[in-house]
Amino acid sequence: MSIYQNLDALLSRDPRARDYFAKLPDYAKESVREHARDIRSWTELRTFLNNYLAGDN
Repeated sequence: MSIYQNLDALLSRDPRARDYFAKLPDYAKESVREHARDIRSWTELRTFLNNYLAGDN
């Protein structure tokens, strides 16, 4: 698992994360962006969104 400096670095270097992010609804993208400093890997992105979409965030 690659860990990047922040969300922007993750999205620019990981095609899987970029494609996944691109398909999210706008409200989910906004929430991810609000936590951009804490999301630095594909796993962190998926975990955050799983929790967010389940209503845990």
